[in-house]
Amino acid sequence: MRRFTRQATAGGTGSGGGRAGSQRDSADSGYVRRVRLDISCLLAHASSGTSRPVTGVTVHPVGRATGGDVDYARLAARHSGIVHRLMPLGAEHAPYSALDVVPVTDEPAPSTIAHARFSGQLAWMRRTFDTDCHLTGDGGDSLLCSPPIILADLFAIGHSRRAVVETIRWARLRRLPVWPLLRSAHRVSRERRAAALAALATELGGGSSRSTADGDIGWCGIEPLPSWATLQARERARTVASAVAERTDDPTPGSFATVMTGEGMAEVGRSARADIQLAEAAGVALHNPFTDSRVVDTYLSVSLGDRPGPADYKPVLRAAMANLFPARLAERTTKGDFNPDHYQGMRTNLASLHALADGRLAALGLVEPGEFRQTLTMMAAGLPVPFATVEPALAAEVWLRALGDTSDVAWIPRTTESDR
Repeated sequence: MRRFTRQATAGGTGSGGGRAGSQRDSADSGYVRRVRLDISCLLAHASSGTSRPVTGVTVHPVGRATGGDVDYARLAARHSGIVHRLMPLGAEHAPYSALDVVPVTDEPAPSTIAHARFSGQLAWMRRTFDTDCHLTGDGGDSLLCSPPIILADLFAIGHSRRAVVETIRWARLRRLPVWPLLRSAHRVSRERRAAALAALATELGGGSSRSTADGDIGWCGIEPLPSWATLQARERARTVASAVAERTDDPTPGSFATVMTGEGMAEVGRSARADIQLAEAAGVALHNPFTDSRVVDTYLSVSLGDRPGPADYKPVLRAAMANLFPARLAERTTKGDFNPDHYQGMRTNLASLHALADGRLAALGLVEPGEFRQTLTMMAAGLPVPFATVEPALAAEVWLRALGDTSDVAWIPRTTESDR
């Protein structure tokens, strides 16, 4: 009998829920706001019948088993009749812990930073109820939340009134001034994508880049260039941007959001393979239903006129799956994040993170160790440094060290009858 589980987390694309996020639910408080029972668990339960038991798992800090998303998870479990288990998280599960034992994967795994929790949870599920299949909701946000470039889409096909309305709603949600967003959305509606990438390459070559972290609309999601990135790293980034610009075709007006979402899902699906390998090391098969090509194709077939604006939180999913969870859960428009855990984990493991600064990336001339250590110290102190630039660098360093510390695979020639 195959037993399915679903880890109920709200953290980004990593299946361990390990990436720091930015969306918050002001009605929740404390650690427990950052976990939830996901739709993939409820769908598996609804379709599996009694032959394949499905258990929903919600993680919570030791001693804090009520409040926030834990209560929402209980509500969803009662509504669906699913078996629901709570897993306590201790200090040993903190982000950035035990990075020296992350297994080798094909590329840096999205759940590298949260590996202590990810592997700990998989081991707990195997011990507790002998699970052998783990479902995640990774990719759900990337697929079901419209990217801001949909605002440029609306301008490009002449739907200016809706473009203005949706831009105002997006600005209010992000607490940003409206006019700069309107200007950028209108500009991008007439901008060639290849030209935008070429401009990015020029900016990188000059040692700077325009940040889109403040809600600006653009073809490229850009974080400010980190101070620890060397000239050699910036030159490599410029070369990549130039090469992509040369082979990029310009999407037709009205397809901007579809193209960007499709490319984003391709990246999520590719990088998910590394998380699957992490799970394999724990003896559990990992599946990401939202990366299924049939699911992606079905959602992207929705016309632009019926596609939600960027300020709406998964309305298509809520409408399609309304019978699977209670109305109170469907009314939620935000979810929690893991930021406090990441800050705490970084403070706890700062010494070992400092040691990573003098590693393979530095030897390759891509990272300036002193600047990187200073950035890590600032992050540990809670100062506003983008996780989006630091965590991939740490994951890449951990991956390179794991590769270097692992023995080469010994290939044995296959013997056939003709060889004998």
